Amino acid sequence: SMVQAIMDGRKTMTRRMVQNQPVEMDPAYCRVFKKDFGGRKPRYQIGDHLWVKETWAISSYMPNFATGKQLQVAYKAGTKDLDHPEGMTHDLEWRIVDYETWKKYSQPKYAFWHSSMFMPKKFARIWLEVMDVKCERLQEISEEDAIKEGTPINDFFPVMTAKIAGLTTVDYFAELWDSINGKKHPWEKNEWVWVYSFRRLV
Repeated sequence: SMVQAIMDGRKTMTRRMVQNQPVEMDPAYCRVFKKDFGGRKPRYQIGDHLWVKETWAISSYMPNFATGKQLQVAYKAGTKDLDHPEGMTHDLEWRIVDYETWKKYSQPKYAFWHSSMFMPKKFARIWLEVMDVKCERLQEISEEDAIKEGTPINDFFPVMTAKIAGLTTVDYFAELWDSINGKKHPWEKNEWVWVYSFRRLV
């Protein structure tokens, strides 16, 4: 859903944990981008180009590398299609690759969906540019920033949230955060995070 939000232009911000959590931190000082009180600096800086990992599979490939040199990558985040049995078509793109890549991924096991964690960089189709970096406590997120995080609002709210009346965008972001990071970094701990604003390049 977050990949789809980036593609739709609804997600232009993301939060990542500050390593070696400090007892206190001056947000103004963070903007110097040299280091924080934990001896760390943001992993990404303004102007850095990042690639987005997605759930992926190999949909097709030429049986002979000498004539093909391509793999067709399927991306699970796609466009709506009411005729599709799952209500979704999966985006497909051909990639020209080297022999070692072709040999490794032209195997039946890659025809099934694979976690975004294991998507090779050479299969990336979405690139971002970091536009701003700041640090703050997790719970300091504003309603505006919660929207920039791609949090569904109004017509985008999924059915699951309909059971909870009166949710603000921040409330929903907190639920989303815990669904992803709750085991190690729950919302209630209110830890320090790096806040990256970005724009999509391709």
